[in-house]
Amino acid sequence: MTTEHSRDRSTWTLSMLEDDHGYLFHDDPSTAVVHELDTSGMTGVEKTRDSAWFGTDLALRLRNLGADRVLIAGVSTHACIAQTARDAYAHNVRAAVVEDAVADERTEHMRTVLDLLVDDRQAELVTLEDALGRLRS
Repeated sequence: MTTEHSRDRSTWTLSMLEDDHGYLFHDDPSTAVVHELDTSGMTGVEKTRDSAWFGTDLALRLRNLGADRVLIAGVSTHACIAQTARDAYAHNVRAAVVEDAVADERTEHMRTVLDLLVDDRQAELVTLEDALGRLRS
């Protein structure tokens, strides 16, 4: 899953439009998948908002796979991770946030956001080791 925007402003967020400054454009180095991550054999989902559910076919894909659980990892915990987990809950899909595979540029908010997701029963926290164990079983 990557976040990408169009240069024509059609996918820009409200704050991007207000600031007249876009970012994360398709084919920019900033949108490339980390080269250490092996994504061979995987299909990608491109999103334009914080939530991986908004404006994507994620719900359909999961339904077609018969999946009712997701593992969430990535950056911008206070925004993208949190919104994706909350929207998973709204779609009746159980979410687990891989706690040692998330990061945030606003580190002071990260712990609070993760605690709120757990307290609100919208996600559970798992370690990378636990997540890998779940994927193998």
